[in-house]
Amino acid sequence: QRITPAQGFWPKPLRLDWAPPCRLPRTMALRPQQRIALGPFLFTSDFDGGNMGHVERVPLPQESLGGRRVADGVQEYAITVAPDCVGTPYENSNRTWFYFGVSLAELPDVPAAPSVSFDREPQGVCHGEGCAAVVATAVVSSKLPGDAGVPPRNAILGEASVEDLEGTEDRSTSAEGGSGDEATDDELVGAGVSPVQEEAGDDRLTIRLAVCNMNNQSKLYRQGYRPWFRTLPHNPRWQRLSDAPSVDFSFSWGGEPADGGTGFVIRWQHALQRDGSTTFFAFCVPFGYDYCRELLGALERALAADPMPDAAAGLSAGAAGEHAMRCLSGAMQEDWIPRAGAGIYFHRQELGRSLEGRVVELVTVTAAGGAGSARGDAGAVDAPPPEVGLLGEPPRHFPGRPVVFFSARVHPGETPGQFALIGGLRFLLSDDPRAVALRDNFVFKLVPMLNPDGVARGHYRTNSRGANLNRFYHVAVREEHEGIWAAKQMLLSWAEQARLLLYVDFHAHASKAGCFFLANRLKGPGQAWNIGFARLCQINSPHFDFSACDFSEFSAAEEKGKDGLGKQGSGRVAIYRDCHLCHSYTLECNYNMGKSPNSVFAAAQCLPAWAECPGAGPAAQAFPFQYDCGSWGQVGEALCVSLLDLYGHNCCSRLPSSKYGSSSKVLGSSHCLKTRRVPTGADRLPQLPERLLSLEGVAEREAGCGRPGCAWGAAAYVAGPRVQGPGSGSRGRAPAPSAGGNAGPSSARSSGTPRQPHGRPPEAPRPRQGARASAGTVLTAGATAAAESPQGPTSRARAASAREARGDDRRAASAVRHADGRGPDATPPRRRPHGAERRGDAPTARRRRASSGTAEVADTERPLGRGQGGHG
Repeated sequence: QRITPAQGFWPKPLRLDWAPPCRLPRTMALRPQQRIALGPFLFTSDFDGGNMGHVERVPLPQESLGGRRVADGVQEYAITVAPDCVGTPYENSNRTWFYFGVSLAELPDVPAAPSVSFDREPQGVCHGEGCAAVVATAVVSSKLPGDAGVPPRNAILGEASVEDLEGTEDRSTSAEGGSGDEATDDELVGAGVSPVQEEAGDDRLTIRLAVCNMNNQSKLYRQGYRPWFRTLPHNPRWQRLSDAPSVDFSFSWGGEPADGGTGFVIRWQHALQRDGSTTFFAFCVPFGYDYCRELLGALERALAADPMPDAAAGLSAGAAGEHAMRCLSGAMQEDWIPRAGAGIYFHRQELGRSLEGRVVELVTVTAAGGAGSARGDAGAVDAPPPEVGLLGEPPRHFPGRPVVFFSARVHPGETPGQFALIGGLRFLLSDDPRAVALRDNFVFKLVPMLNPDGVARGHYRTNSRGANLNRFYHVAVREEHEGIWAAKQMLLSWAEQARLLLYVDFHAHASKAGCFFLANRLKGPGQAWNIGFARLCQINSPHFDFSACDFSEFSAAEEKGKDGLGKQGSGRVAIYRDCHLCHSYTLECNYNMGKSPNSVFAAAQCLPAWAECPGAGPAAQAFPFQYDCGSWGQVGEALCVSLLDLYGHNCCSRLPSSKYGSSSKVLGSSHCLKTRRVPTGADRLPQLPERLLSLEGVAEREAGCGRPGCAWGAAAYVAGPRVQGPGSGSRGRAPAPSAGGNAGPSSARSSGTPRQPHGRPPEAPRPRQGARASAGTVLTAGATAAAESPQGPTSRARAASAREARGDDRRAASAVRHADGRGPDATPPRRRPHGAERRGDAPTARRRRASSGTAEVADTERPLGRGQGGHG
């Protein structure tokens, strides 16, 4: 029975006489956001992101508990998950997300208090999901007999309008598009039940809960995953249910709902307090639409172009920056607060409106300064395409800085991707020296929530019309596909201007463990940059698993999934094809944990201690380690750091202490760089100047910069001036070489350069000769064996050079050309070399695999499988 606070009585609880448990009668409608009073409990889901289709109190027959004896009268409260778009013509079979609250309430006094904004709280403990008491939930407070009175803390940010759904029926199926796996009934036997009972000597009441009608997520829960909960106002941070015996958690499969079954069911019990508090339960940590708007508004006010002291709030410019960091750390549920950056250009704009009128936000982050101007080109703006028609003032245009695009929540229930994006945003706004370098060289465009209607309605995978937006990028239209249409128009515009460098769409995965990329397999040398970025992410995050990455052929995207749609309409495939983009990825973050420890992750020896986030600390490196908001956020940070390692100079890089030693070797580890095929116009290469894609450019970006504690001070094998990053205003960088000087590593060598082992001075990579030779040879098909070592040419190349110096025949000269990548451009040898000379020649099978563009997994030679790709 549904009630409203205005009613002056609690209705009599509804007695249910049907069986089996968790069964919802066909005549009763599901309504995802509502309030239901049943016995001494008040169940609420009438808030942003709530999903509680119906609640019923049911007896537990003995056969439902695996044959265990059950006392008469034992009952549980069954919550039925409402499918996406329930009660509308667009209803579909996605039934995984749930989010509801339970409180003890025996009187109808349910007052509401106004919500509290993010403003005017620069210090103190974070409340709720942010650093202020802005909570995207309905917190019910009531006075019980004997209570001194608990102040109400209702912070309902907004209720999504839900139509009257009476007379509809549940038409769900179990298809989820690859997020779960099937299991036998024997594997899914639930166990344990407790009656609703009062705790002895404690003012608490224990309730037994069951969430039913879910998609099959047996694999996720078999691996140890548990729902999340929090209690307001006492414990505002979300945490997982424990495996303690008192929780008595179990799961079972009750058959297909379409066949009269209960679907996937999870059960547990929880002790509720008699103090007016409300305990909320969710499939994963929620992050609501209204909360996201409040957070971005707080950041906008704190990071204005010229932050002025807020007299009313008592905030100085420095305190405003600290307040912004507190907001972001509160959203990440972390006590660690990084230092706030300075000179940041932060711009917030409305990218578009959803079908129900909610705002799709576009955020721009970069350095406020620019070449020749203290604030960039004040007269130039980054104008959108005319057909988009963005509202408000457009952001400034910063020439020379490539665009990096991040987006999240195209699937509203995949909140780990949201926290990964928020973690990346927090890092970019900090005073971390790596973040400063990134802001100087790149422009970051972020869309935190692509599907706000789905988020507000409590959907798991679709928008308000039941569309999986990540299957319509190739045919997106404004009238049906809201945020993704406007986002793609912007991406196409930046690509036409040769400004777009990186596209990442943030998601979550329920069945495949770890954090990994779904990416495209490129033909030709662009695959080296494509794979190289993924390898760097594994070096920079203990949670990223390169071996789980799937670099699939374009033809694999045409295969239809369980929803009948292929992945040619996903963001990473459509943007790769239509924008001719090399770096196009879907980041998948598992809800639970990784599958194996990351042995490639390296410590940042030159990083200040205050800049290391807890998500990369010693505790996070342990295995097994269950992910939390900080873990997902660290993955977002690692993506930003990997971009700097690949295309900029990182004084705090982890590369020198990794097994690779340099990005040159990371790129050289890809076999597609060892082919002699000349790049063609069809090859997808990073949209950067050729000077940044040359061997010399890569090596010079890793030269020591002269700063104290630079990670490349002793590890670099070249010295002197360095090729700057793609940005136009790099602070603190070494001056560019003079017009008459040579920026190449051969001329930059000095007498003070540290000598290598065995007394050998460092050697610079030799340029290719003939028609392909130039000092700035693009790192494409002309990649050399020298790129595989931070000390210069390989041992084979050095040995062959020594033989050539001793006056050996021209077979040695051929070995040199083959080992250092110059190719057989001279007269071939008269006979095949033997011994050491023969080892300088790559095996024929390896050359054949390299010429076909086959990618490699970790350090093996096997190609990556196409796979299903999970949620992406």
